[in-house]
Amino acid sequence: MTPIKYVGKRPEYTDGTFGTGIHFKHGETKPVPDDAAAKMLRHPDVYVRGEGAAKPDAPTLVDPEKEKEKQDEHALQDARDAVNAMDKPSLITFAQANFGQKLPGNLGVDKMRQKVVGFIDQYGLP
Repeated sequence: MTPIKYVGKRPEYTDGTFGTGIHFKHGETKPVPDDAAAKMLRHPDVYVRGEGAAKPDAPTLVDPEKEKEKQDEHALQDARDAVNAMDKPSLITFAQANFGQKLPGNLGVDKMRQKVVGFIDQYGLP
């Protein structure tokens, strides 16, 4: 077993991704089977190696610049996810309002989504 500390953005989280079913509170360390722990540690924005019997909600040192970068990347991913749920008229409006780009109406919805995601990746969020 490996001690794993949950540092994700949610106040509480139950793991379903790695099949452990372990319920974490933010900052809490729990013992996790070694194979699942190795996979979890590949996601340092959500899990870090815990220390033995660390207290729940133990304070962690946060680098403000890294935290800002994480928040920016989460905002970009949220925008990409929103674009992938938009229909044609919404995509045309979004591209025009946020990037000053006019999308041709004869493009398919998938091509429009690709273009708008490209604008997000190229220009960032306004």
